[in-house]
Amino acid sequence: LVGEPGPRGAAPRGGSAGGPPGAPLAPRGLGCTARSPAVATTSEVAGDELRGLEELLQHLTTARDAVGDAMAFCIEKADRHAAPFAKALIGALEEPDLRTDVVLARLFLISDVLYNSNACTRRASRYHTLFQDLLPDASERLGRQWFQCLEQGRLERRRAETALRCVLRAWQDWAVFPPLFCRGLEALLFTPVVVVDSLEALGSEALRHKIARWCSPAEAARLPYAARLRGVSGPSPSPAECRARLCHYEYYWHDAEVEEPGHAPPAEAAGARREGPLEGSDVSSADEEDGIDGESLSDSDEAVNVLGGEEEGLTDSRALDVRPSPLRMGLRPFGDGGDAPEPKRLRTTDGAGH
Repeated sequence: LVGEPGPRGAAPRGGSAGGPPGAPLAPRGLGCTARSPAVATTSEVAGDELRGLEELLQHLTTARDAVGDAMAFCIEKADRHAAPFAKALIGALEEPDLRTDVVLARLFLISDVLYNSNACTRRASRYHTLFQDLLPDASERLGRQWFQCLEQGRLERRRAETALRCVLRAWQDWAVFPPLFCRGLEALLFTPVVVVDSLEALGSEALRHKIARWCSPAEAARLPYAARLRGVSGPSPSPAECRARLCHYEYYWHDAEVEEPGHAPPAEAAGARREGPLEGSDVSSADEEDGIDGESLSDSDEAVNVLGGEEEGLTDSRALDVRPSPLRMGLRPFGDGGDAPEPKRLRTTDGAGH
């Protein structure tokens, strides 16, 4: 009989558990369950959320409210969609023919998401690990396809460089990533990776020593670890790619270290001097002791708030019930780079900042 009661705790006979009497039973032995047409699948929900993110990205500007709304959306959806969202945000940096303000707006969004990846929202910390894996290759492509194509000496290039350095310096100041990792991202962004064919062609004995280290067979097993530690490689590089990028890292920073303090020459063709460094300590074996373990640089490397201070002009965010703080980078995206930009910051309803 349709809807006839069954044993205690069982579904009514003729109906599915939790469904109305007479609802179709799940097919048996087929490894699937019946689903109402009105119930969206996980993939359909994920597709809808991705389309929502893409819509935000299409209209994103460097204004603090626009960046803050997009950041809140990403943190809110972190529990189920952190991985596809992180890939979408990185992919948005690699679209062809992007204007400089569009690139910077999307980079500011990634920066805000990283800053808030230690929020109380479940699995928000996944963004830190995901971006750690994705940013090295993305930085190389972004530099090659966008920054290095900007005309030398033009105001747009100088403004873009200032903003990029500001972001990288902020990640160090906020302890989002270690300085060594950010130095690698800088090397990939500002100059093309050049394969060193001959050590004899290098003019400096110190530089030849650094390059020879990575060309040595004795260091072959350490190449992937060293490349990830220095922010020049993702999780699955080839040995040749590791070696080329590590040599590029040494070349870039050797030239930067011999420049006058505070002088940042523009990027030029292969073999020319590289741009000046961000402030940070020299590479040493001690740096590697605090590096990555193959999964994540370190639990302590996850984004933390080191800025503090009183927020002002706070407005409620949509779904998280959080309060974003002012974003100096959004208000002054092409500032002098002297101060670390303040990110949008999540606040819970009890007023505790995260």
